[in-house]
Amino acid sequence: MPSLGRLGWRLVVVGVGSVLLAVAIVAVIDSVALSYEFDRYSRQQQDDRATQIVASLADAYKSRGSLVASDLAPAQQLATAAGASLAVYDPSGRVVLAATPPATTVGSMADMMRRGMQGMPLTLGPERRVPIVVDSQTVGTAALAFPVGDLPAERDVRDALARAQWTAALVAAVVALAFVVPLARRIARPVAALAGATDAIRRGERGARVRDLPNDELGDLGRAFNDMATALEREDALRRSVVADVAHELRTPLTSIQGHLEALRDGVLPADRSTLAMLHDEAAGLGRLVADLESLARAEGAGFTLERRPLDLADVARDVAAELGDAFRAKDVRLDVELRPARALADEDRVAQIARNLLSNALKFTPSGGQVSVATRNGDGRALLEVRDTGIGMTREEAAHAFDRFWRAPHAAEVPGSGIGLTIARELALAHGGDVTVESAPGKGSVFRVRLPQAGTAT
Repeated sequence: MPSLGRLGWRLVVVGVGSVLLAVAIVAVIDSVALSYEFDRYSRQQQDDRATQIVASLADAYKSRGSLVASDLAPAQQLATAAGASLAVYDPSGRVVLAATPPATTVGSMADMMRRGMQGMPLTLGPERRVPIVVDSQTVGTAALAFPVGDLPAERDVRDALARAQWTAALVAAVVALAFVVPLARRIARPVAALAGATDAIRRGERGARVRDLPNDELGDLGRAFNDMATALEREDALRRSVVADVAHELRTPLTSIQGHLEALRDGVLPADRSTLAMLHDEAAGLGRLVADLESLARAEGAGFTLERRPLDLADVARDVAAELGDAFRAKDVRLDVELRPARALADEDRVAQIARNLLSNALKFTPSGGQVSVATRNGDGRALLEVRDTGIGMTREEAAHAFDRFWRAPHAAEVPGSGIGLTIARELALAHGGDVTVESAPGKGSVFRVRLPQAGTAT
């Protein structure tokens, strides 16, 4: 038999054991029912025989007018055939007849008793006294004691039933093995594969996956594990990419600061106001980058700290637009608002940060004389926030990377910023159970759409 592993053998033992337990329970029920039926049958037979014996005694009394031992032979024969003892008393209590079953008897019942109890002492049950009534007058009493114990027929049936039960148990075990072993193998194989893949992931083999999955719940579990492993692998790659990106973003200003400081130390540059202002700007840039990284970290963990409540995106967008109004006017970019009620279940501060990041991004990439609009509305069961600009736009390939950390289009390299504002907006939207999408074309501007769960529909 192919190796099943510990889980497979446990399933086999449980399956076969359950079948055998069921057979044993049926056997016990059959035995109890058989004993009950034979006891009932035996009591009925004894009642019938007692009735016959008492009727014979009554007939003997009618023929002579009294109970005489010589006339009681037919009743005695009935008692002997049943293997019972018989004692007859007259109304005064005098013993008329006392007969016990002989060691060797004749008749069918006697033969059964002799064959069934060969080599065993005959055991009689408790004595029962039955009045002998003739013409509504009690003329005597018959004391009967019938044998107790299993009847030979009962033992024969019990033996046959036991053989049938052992045969049934053997057949059931074989059939159970025939069904349980393939089932155990079917269950144990994907579980073992899942355990192996889990151990491989634990050892750092991020590419480990569960293969050859069945199309059932275990297969669903394996596919969910594979999805999780893929996500872990992607997160690992993303973490390495983030470390590399952060190192790259920090290297440039640090190199600049280091170069200027060395020049100051060597006397190449004068320690005047312009040089110190340059160093201050570089340090401030590093501070902004660190602040952006902190904002990104908080955005990625926002799902655990959101304080959701019903709010209107129109109110949030109106406040953010007013907040950034001076910056738009300073750059001579027109800011239009078209705000319709858009009820959402969200964290007001986080949603304001999304709107602020999108509007700031639109302002950076829209030249003077351009236009940015912000709109809110309900649609498709979602609360929508839309920011549209007439800026430089992006190609389809560039738009696909718009939300990547530190990514910046080649033609936007001179635009100030760390390149994670859109990433933060997306992470915050995802934390709410929503999303952010972008449509853009070079020279035609971009449209960013935020979709959040409506109040009353989110879970």
